[in-house]
Amino acid sequence: MIRKLRYQFMAIMMSLVAVILLAVFAALFYANEKSSARNAELAMQQELLSKLGKERFRTPPGMKMNDIEGSPMHMFPSVIVKMDGGEVTQVHSREMEVDENTLDTWIEYAKAHADADGYGNLESGNIRFYIKDFDDKTNLVFMDFSFEKSQRRNFFLWCLFGFLASCLAFFILSWFLSGWVVRPVKETWEMQNRFIADASHELKTPLTVMIADTNILLSHKDNRVEEQKRWIESIRDEALSMKKLVEDMLFLAKSDAERNVTAEEEFDVSDVVTDKVLEFEAVVYEKQAELHDEIEPGLRMTGDKSEFARLAAVLLDNAVKYAEPAGDGKKQVRVSLKKEGRKLCFSISNTCTSLSEETIRHAFDRFYRGDATRNRTDGSYGLGLSIAAEIVREMHGKIECAYQNGCAVFRVYFE
Repeated sequence: MIRKLRYQFMAIMMSLVAVILLAVFAALFYANEKSSARNAELAMQQELLSKLGKERFRTPPGMKMNDIEGSPMHMFPSVIVKMDGGEVTQVHSREMEVDENTLDTWIEYAKAHADADGYGNLESGNIRFYIKDFDDKTNLVFMDFSFEKSQRRNFFLWCLFGFLASCLAFFILSWFLSGWVVRPVKETWEMQNRFIADASHELKTPLTVMIADTNILLSHKDNRVEEQKRWIESIRDEALSMKKLVEDMLFLAKSDAERNVTAEEEFDVSDVVTDKVLEFEAVVYEKQAELHDEIEPGLRMTGDKSEFARLAAVLLDNAVKYAEPAGDGKKQVRVSLKKEGRKLCFSISNTCTSLSEETIRHAFDRFYRGDATRNRTDGSYGLGLSIAAEIVREMHGKIECAYQNGCAVFRVYFE
């Protein structure tokens, strides 16, 4: 699909570029043709002027004497014929040898095919003519434009070469641009496929356990509920776990669709963080860890209070769950909330032996677990930090992960 999308983008882009280039080069070639025709007319007018003299020359329609006199003399091979009563009286030739029979043929052709202004081309296309009647006398100019025709042909070839070269250049450019354009789509597509695969795997495990427990219950139909309590509780725990997973997945799906509506209100963020720290004291004690907090009182911010509380809970749960003994053999979790300039900084850290660059880079990826040995026995599906990142994004903040002084540190900044 991504490759097809890339090819479609290139096809559309190349079609547009080809049409634009074709229009530009066609306009240039047309303008050059019109300019050549105009120059040919001026050249023949100028040639006739040089023979008749200014006092006897009358400018043709659409031209001024200044145009003809001001134009540089075109030194094209030419023949000027003066006729009186249908008979040739004078022939002036310059660098152009024409026998009498050929000249008669040209004259007859010119009389028969001249346009309303007296201009035309011979059948060969290389020689143009101009007929001007004056005082019952006819003046004809035949001028050889072979050289100019060769120049026009060269100009056409250069235009064609420029068109093909430009198309090639734009094709190469579109190849790189298409890769750059579809990269976000490709990443989103891969992330979606990975999300579906991971979600299917995570949902499959509790379902398998629930089916197994149900089969055990069915195989002991005569046992009392008290005797089956172990399997019933297992089904309940798996159902609750799966419910939490589905809720988390729905939250992320709504975030992807940008349908989450946050309630904007001003609240005391210091109180929210303090309440969450108090809630986790029992969990910290159970994990045999130490909890330290540095919460600056009276700090306020505008946003969704409930979502911020969820953010604090997710980060605290992550820190407590993965806290490891430090050098003194103690597990420590630290919570900090303070003002840094105009920004509000909320950070949570926990002691750990190490944190690889890859783990830091993928910390907020969905279903990602930095330690491959971890499994669902710790109650984690790898969605907590992804949810935290989405909450921060919706509240227009910034979240980052780092490893400093033997601690995994998560910092959140709000303006």
